[in-house]
Amino acid sequence: MSFSPSGLLLASLLYLILLFGIAWFTEKGMVPRRWVRHPLVYVLSLGVYAGIWAVYGAV
Repeated sequence: MSFSPSGLLLASLLYLILLFGIAWFTEKGMVPRRWVRHPLVYVLSLGVYAGIWAVYGAV
């Protein structure tokens, strides 16, 4: 399976836009507070945080 550099760059850019969009909507209060404070969201965010540090540590 082969990926083009432009395709990977586009996918990365779209992913970042999605993450920043979710953060912006949450910060503006457009996402219900009940969802933001849910324990599952906390666990998933810790998983993302730990995953990023695992990648950073491997590099």
